[in-house]
Amino acid sequence: MRCRHGLVAVIGLVLLGAIQAQAAQKFGDIVINVDPPARSVAGSGGTHHGYLEYRITVINRSKTSDHNVTFYMPRRAWGAGDHSMRSIERSITIAADTTMRVSLLQPPVPLGGNGLGVAIDGRKQRDSLMVAMPEHIQRWGHYGGGEVAILSSQGVGASFWSSFNDSGASGRSLGSFVSEVPVKTWSRQWLGYSRFDAVTVTAGEFEAMPSEVRNAVLRYVECGGCLIIKGDMQPPKAWSRYHVPENDLNTYMCGFGVIYITGSKQKQSDFSRPAGRIWRSAERTSQPFQFIRGVESANNAFPVVKELGIPVRGLFVVMLLFAVTIGPVNLIVLAKMRKRMWLLWTVPVISLFTCLVVIGYATFAEGWRGKARVESVTILDEAAQRATSIGWSAFYAPITPLRGLTFGYDTELTPHHDSGSYGDGRSRSMNWNTNQHLSNGWVIARVPAHFLVRKSEPLQRERLNFKKQTSTTLEVTNGLGSDVLSLWAADSDGRVFHAMNVDAGGTTTLKLHATDKAKGTPEKLRQRVFASDWLGEIRRLGSDRYAHEYLQPNTYIAVLESAPFMEEGLNNLKTRQARTVVYGFAKEAIDAD
Repeated sequence: MRCRHGLVAVIGLVLLGAIQAQAAQKFGDIVINVDPPARSVAGSGGTHHGYLEYRITVINRSKTSDHNVTFYMPRRAWGAGDHSMRSIERSITIAADTTMRVSLLQPPVPLGGNGLGVAIDGRKQRDSLMVAMPEHIQRWGHYGGGEVAILSSQGVGASFWSSFNDSGASGRSLGSFVSEVPVKTWSRQWLGYSRFDAVTVTAGEFEAMPSEVRNAVLRYVECGGCLIIKGDMQPPKAWSRYHVPENDLNTYMCGFGVIYITGSKQKQSDFSRPAGRIWRSAERTSQPFQFIRGVESANNAFPVVKELGIPVRGLFVVMLLFAVTIGPVNLIVLAKMRKRMWLLWTVPVISLFTCLVVIGYATFAEGWRGKARVESVTILDEAAQRATSIGWSAFYAPITPLRGLTFGYDTELTPHHDSGSYGDGRSRSMNWNTNQHLSNGWVIARVPAHFLVRKSEPLQRERLNFKKQTSTTLEVTNGLGSDVLSLWAADSDGRVFHAMNVDAGGTTTLKLHATDKAKGTPEKLRQRVFASDWLGEIRRLGSDRYAHEYLQPNTYIAVLESAPFMEEGLNNLKTRQARTVVYGFAKEAIDAD
């Protein structure tokens, strides 16, 4: 019996070694290993928003030589007309005798193919790495449906969420994923968690996380994620300002997201109420991505250009003049001159002239440079020195831009599109060499491109400085770096003050507003602003009529006619129409005498 058990153990070790040997592949001096994605234990195994991360470990075994390594996916492509992501690439230079961690991130657009290709020092390798490629696509018109995708650590496992889908009233089912790697090796980029509606870890795992991993998870929360910490832990002191009193859970509203600490003394029989609240909160993470629109519908809701399509009337007039000139006029004139043989050269010349007129008409009608429009809301946490933004960005170009779109590593982009399968015949590509470069197929001539945008970044010096004046006035200095069109602020007692037109760097006086006190709560930013189509609630948040409904004590709402917290995306813009609503948590108490 012992021999049989020993034989089974040996066979298991051999199989494990074979699997590990397949996972790590050698290319001369370079050894490459791809981490397995989170294992699906319930649901379809697909995700429908955010970015899917492929994490790669690269080892240079040479003691003397540096190498340039390029990764590209898919290695073998097919169906270019049916799939819209042609390639994702990233190049690195790895020094001799070092190890690097590299990420390839796939937006919610399908990849048509399989395998990870490798090029070393400019030479493509014959062999490729077989990697698991889960379904990851944002479905158009996917209103109110889809699975709630949950990532659980190894310490939590799948059992914690097994009965949670019975707690929600929407009928959405559970898509449960369990990490194949320990939390200490989890991603150090928040985009690596963005495809999940909630992340669950044990208290011990959270406390043992490397600081880079913990910060990435917290950035995910700020951008609208849901973090559940199972068990008891002493939260950091900085979390005290995010605490929301609850009878059955320790709850912290951080940015647009939420953190729950369940506690270890919670009885399973008493967990139904908090379980329902956790489930509904996880559902809200994906709510904005269920409002994906077609190209025309997106431009109607958020127009970056007034009219779509070809200028038919102008071109019709040009073509009519061309037909009259090249036909009757040309023949009559040459007949009178008795030089009909000149038709051999007058026809090509008139045609060439007409082509130049058409090109000139299109050029002067719209020019060569593109247009952009941005509307966003940014939470400024002055104490934590963080800025978290969500919103819409739209682009329009008269001619296809050669350089595509460029964004930072920490920006998430979700495109609006016309087809649930992206089967529009266009292939898109992107690379992550020095930034997030959407190189081909994302913006084409005379077709507007709209994106939902999320990002989290450190603050530089942007803030508002408040000083006491009288019982009915406050002084404010605008340190946001942009002119403020309208400013509302609530002091420690919840009294609301208002001012208009505060120049960048300027100082003005806010006067007490004759209205109700601030009625905002921490939950409103997540439940009403984030869990919406964003456009309507952004405009509502920045309106004078509803400001007091969102303000909390020691907060402010500033409306800017610019977008200082959003990248331009498209180079050499002709115009950029922008509007930002800043929701600020003041670093110090806002008080009046």
